Amino acid sequence: MILSFFAYAIVGALSGVLAGLLGISGGLITIPFLVLIFNLLGFAPVYLMQLAIGTSLAAMTFNALAATWSHNQRGNVNWDLVRRILWGLILGCIIGAFLGHIIPTVILQILFGVFAIIVGFHFFKQKPLYEKEHALPAQGTLNAISLIIAAVSNILGIGGGTMTMPVFLAFRMPMKKAVGTSAATGFIITTGGAISYLFFGLENNFYPHSIGYIYLPAFAILAVTTFFAAPFGARLTAVIPPEKLKKYFSIALMVAGILMFF
Repeated sequence: MILSFFAYAIVGALSGVLAGLLGISGGLITIPFLVLIFNLLGFAPVYLMQLAIGTSLAAMTFNALAATWSHNQRGNVNWDLVRRILWGLILGCIIGAFLGHIIPTVILQILFGVFAIIVGFHFFKQKPLYEKEHALPAQGTLNAISLIIAAVSNILGIGGGTMTMPVFLAFRMPMKKAVGTSAATGFIITTGGAISYLFFGLENNFYPHSIGYIYLPAFAILAVTTFFAAPFGARLTAVIPPEKLKKYFSIALMVAGILMFF
C-alpha cells in the first residue's frame, strides 16, 4: 500500500508537470498508470477502467481550477463563450459518464488506447497555427460541439483541453484566449464528470476506500501533487523547448496507447 501511495505521487507530479508544460489533459497520463497500479493491487477488473477514469477526473478538478484562476487573472478567459456552451458541456458530461458506466471496461481501454495513439500522432505532426479573427458559429452549432466534446471527454476520462484547444483555434481565437478558455471549460468538464462518475458508481461496491468510481487514496494524492506540480511545468517552458519535448511525449503517448490493448 505504501508503494502504491508513492506511485500515485510520482504519477501526479508527472501529470502536473506535463500539463503545465504542454497544456495537455492530465488524464492522458494518469489513467494508464492508474489501470496498471489497480491491476497490481489485485482490484476486480469488472469496473477497473471506470474507477481509473472517475478518480482521474476528480483529481484533475483542482488542477483545472488553479489553471482557470490563473488565466482569469490575466484576462485570458472568454467567459461569454463559456456561458454560451455551459449547458452543452453539462449535458455532455452526464451522457459521457453514463456511457462510460455501461460500456465494458475492456472496450473503454481499447477506446482510450486508440485516442491516445491519435493524440500522440497529432502532437508529433503538429504545425504552427496562424491566428486571425473569426466569427463564432451559431448557438446550435456551439451546443452540439460542446456536448460532443464533454461526452467524449467523460467516456475517456480526459479533461477536454485536448479537443477544445483545436476547436477554439479553429474559430481563430487568439492563442492565449484559447488556452484560458480551454482551462475554464476543462474545469466544468472534469467537475461534471467526477460528480457523474461518483453518482453512477454508487451502486457498485467492488472496491474498498472508494465512493462511486472514485478511489479516495489515489484521488487525494493525485489532487495534491498535480496541483503543485503544474506551475513548475509552466516555468519549465522557459528552459525546455516545448516543440522538442512534444516529439518525445508523442512517442511515449502512442506507446502507452498501444499497451492499453494488452
